Amino acid sequence: MTNISACSYGLLRRSLHLLLAMTDYYQNSSTFHLLLSSTFFMFSFSQLKKYESCPKQYEFSYLHDFEDEEINSLPLLVGNIAHETLRYLYHRVSLFSLPSQDEVLHFLMQRREEQLPKNNFLDLEDSTVKDAFDQLQLSISHFYNTHLPFDSENIIGLEQRLFAKLGEHTFSATMDKITMQGDTFIITDYKTNKHLTPETLASHQEQMLLYAYVLQQNYAKYFKHIEIRLEYLFLQKTESQLLTALDFSPFIPSFTALADTIEEKTSLFKEFNDESIFPTKKAEHCRRCSFMEICPAFSQLTEEISSSALNVESIQQIIRSYVKDYDAIKALTSKKEAMKETLTAFFSSHEYQRIFGKEYQITYGETDNRKILDPEKLAVVLKEKGLWESSLSLDKAKLRKLAKEENLPSDLVAEKESYTVMLKKK
Repeated sequence: MTNISACSYGLLRRSLHLLLAMTDYYQNSSTFHLLLSSTFFMFSFSQLKKYESCPKQYEFSYLHDFEDEEINSLPLLVGNIAHETLRYLYHRVSLFSLPSQDEVLHFLMQRREEQLPKNNFLDLEDSTVKDAFDQLQLSISHFYNTHLPFDSENIIGLEQRLFAKLGEHTFSATMDKITMQGDTFIITDYKTNKHLTPETLASHQEQMLLYAYVLQQNYAKYFKHIEIRLEYLFLQKTESQLLTALDFSPFIPSFTALADTIEEKTSLFKEFNDESIFPTKKAEHCRRCSFMEICPAFSQLTEEISSSALNVESIQQIIRSYVKDYDAIKALTSKKEAMKETLTAFFSSHEYQRIFGKEYQITYGETDNRKILDPEKLAVVLKEKGLWESSLSLDKAKLRKLAKEENLPSDLVAEKESYTVMLKKK
């Protein structure tokens, strides 16, 4: 390809995109899915892993089609926005219109502003949420600068879903990015793990081996080699491996055997509707499972709650009410703080301490609020002043009073302006 002209290369690249797009359209058409669903079970890597993690969770997700979302959805939200941002970046690259780093980060923040209001459990003002998106911006910036100018490989597909037969089963794989470099096809998968254990890495590599097999079954005639890449965005590291057929062929029997087991158990479940066919596997993941309320493993906890004054029905009602009112409470709290700031400015500018309404009065006052900046150095100063022993038994309010009376250094205890606005019925 080194001798091909720029014009011919552009035409070839567009033709290849069109060919793969047509192939992807056919594979994702309703006719194709109907043919598959009527003959085979459809499996994915995440589906197999869910069964391995807990057969009962698999039953709830795939046989009862219950909604399955992690209780703590911040990692999920961050991961989704990271993938959307990189898809936007590489889509622009594929159109020969490389966006600037500022454009990419603007897209990220725009997606954050659009998605956060849809999640009742996340608040942009929460420090954990802020830290997560600050870290994501830094990670995307590092990724952008590392791969600039994005011209080392040709983009074949973004979040492309492919299908392949393994034994009697059909497997699907949605790949974040497929690129071509010479005679090598590269599969890239983005991960937003903040910690990477050997077990997690092994699972990710196993996933990529399945992806490589699916890619080979679809596009073997277009390349000689396959490279798998795991981009750990937060960890700012890349794990890559060049594969041959021997690298992933030993994993195929384990995939097909697990698919056989799931298919057999599914058939038995549909025939006998026996809850024991998919047993519960209690482990660390249970605390994040959205099926805890209906899981047999937690039936004892349910019975204990049922026998108490607050039974399951009342607890569920409280939870529903809490979720329903959460946004309203948050909005009212923000409104209250805004009104408090307005009243504080009014009191301060007019030097008033109290104003009266028909039924209520509002009192304004300045409070003494001090924050301990360096506890270790403060302890040294207190010992020098002979106040250390007495401070050990003091609460924070008394300690702040002590700091004021003894004129302790400002680099140890900082004075902070604080005001109270109290509402009282007349």
